[in-house]
Amino acid sequence: MMSGKYSCKDWGMLLIRLAVAFVFIQHGVQKLGNMPMTVGFFGTLGMPAALAWVVAIGEVLAGVLVLLGAWTKWAGYFVAIVMLVAILTAKRKMGFTAWDLELSMLFVALGLSCTGPGAIALHAGCGCCAGSCAKGKNCQGACCGKGEKPQGGCCRN
Repeated sequence: MMSGKYSCKDWGMLLIRLAVAFVFIQHGVQKLGNMPMTVGFFGTLGMPAALAWVVAIGEVLAGVLVLLGAWTKWAGYFVAIVMLVAILTAKRKMGFTAWDLELSMLFVALGLSCTGPGAIALHAGCGCCAGSCAKGKNCQGACCGKGEKPQGGCCRN
C-alpha cells in the first residue's frame, strides 16, 4: 500500500493510460506525417481517403484524451474500434503475431472505457467517477449529468 494522496491503483491506471496514449499519439502522428502513403494504404483495403484522415486525427486526439484522463470512455471506444477494424482488415490473414499488439490495445482500451481514467486525471477533479459504486450512478470517467451532483465519488440526484 502506498502512502500519500494517491493509491497504487491510481498510479497503475495512470501507467495504463500512458501506455495507450503513447502508442496512439505516435501512430497517429506517423500517419499524419505521411498522409499520401496512409491514404494509399487505406485504399488498398477498399476504404475511402476520408477514413484515413479520421483515423489519423482520431488516433492523436484519442491518445491525448487518454493521456489527460478526459473523456476516457469515448476515447477508449474509438481506439477499440480502430483496433478491431485493423485486425479484421489489415492484419487477420497474417497470423496472431501480426496482430497481438492490436488485440492488446483493443482490450486495454475497452478496460479503460469500463473503469474510467483513475484518480490522477483531468476529469478526476470535476467530481467524476473512476470506479464502481454500490449505490447511485457510476459516471465511468465522465462528469455528472444534468441534475446530478458528485457525492462520495459517484453521481447522485
